[in-house]
Formats: sequence, structure tokens, C-alpha cells
Amino acid sequence: MKNKKNILIAGFGSEILMDDGIACRLVNKLKCRFDNKTFDYLIEPVGSLELIEKFKGYQYIFIIDSIKTNYNVPGNLTFYKSGQFTETINLTNKHDIALHTVISTARALNLPITENIYLITIEGKEFLRFGENFSEDIENKFDVILNEVANYIRKKIKKHHIYN
Repeated sequence: MKNKKNILIAGFGSEILMDDGIACRLVNKLKCRFDNKTFDYLIEPVGSLELIEKFKGYQYIFIIDSIKTNYNVPGNLTFYKSGQFTETINLTNKHDIALHTVISTARALNLPITENIYLITIEGKEFLRFGENFSEDIENKFDVILNEVANYIRKKIKKHHIYN
């Protein structure tokens, strides 16, 4: 089934595990920033093969997830294009399937999945404690992170004349 909208913004994580929930909150905030005639939004706890079906028909997919590298500063953003992905907490998981496996499986099966997939990661600090608030580092930088993510998405889609 073809989607009516060209662009999917997907966030992965758990809203009850402190910094793990940053992608979920970002997606919810981005709903207010972008025109909903062009964008669809998705929030998932982890990656799985079900993503193949959920990703079908989109021209652009922006995936947001938290990451813990132990060498970046909490709140640091990193941007990747399809084929350059790094492992993230929710998209590489011993209980399910990694994002790169989802994409390569879809392509091996000749299923329609765009080449225009972008991964946005946010370095977190606290992932194993329950709480609806972020760590202090992330909470203090949240508005800056939101603006950077929104500007990145806007820049990518303007480059391809999809959105004004």
C-alpha cells in the first residue's frame, strides 16, 4: 500500500527509561514543527522485521535513536546516511533484528524501500534508570537538540525540493 505522505520520521526508545526516550519526545515535538500533509510519524520501542512493512512507500525516512558510546558528550548528535549506520541501543538489540539487517533483507527480497534513509543519533547518559525525565545533561540541551534535528531534516528535504 502506497503512503499518501512522502516522509517518515521514526523515533526508537522507551519513554520510561530516561535518556532512552529522547527520540520519542523529539518525534512528538517535530509533529508540531512540520506540516502533517507531508510527514508521517512513528514511535517504536525497538527495531524488528516489521519495519520493512512500516517503511514501504516512503521517499525519505529519518530515524532518530539514542546511543551510548562512552566517548561522546551527552547530547552530541551524529548524522548518518543509509549504508553508514552505526549500532544504536534500540536498533541493534540481542532480542530482535538490527536496522541494517532490516534494510538489507528488504533489498534482498526486492521489497520497495527507499535509498534515502537517514539515522540521527543522540548520545545519552542514563539508560538503565526508570524515569520520564532525562538526565540533567540531556534535559539542559533538549531545545538545542530539537532545533538541530529539525534543521537537519528540513535541510535534507529542501535539497531534494520536497518541502519548503
